Amino acid sequence: MKAKTAIVTVFALVLAAAAVCGEQHRLRMEASMNDDAPLKTVDVSTRKG
Repeated sequence: MKAKTAIVTVFALVLAAAAVCGEQHRLRMEASMNDDAPLKTVDVSTRKG
């Protein structure tokens, strides 16, 4: 029974994290549509040396 409770708890935590990330994405998109906070692109380069 403890294993089932642990699985349900982990699933709930993952679901909550996904909901928070989705809400943050929605807010960023709304802000960019209103020109309040334009989206910025970042160029990433790697250097071998």
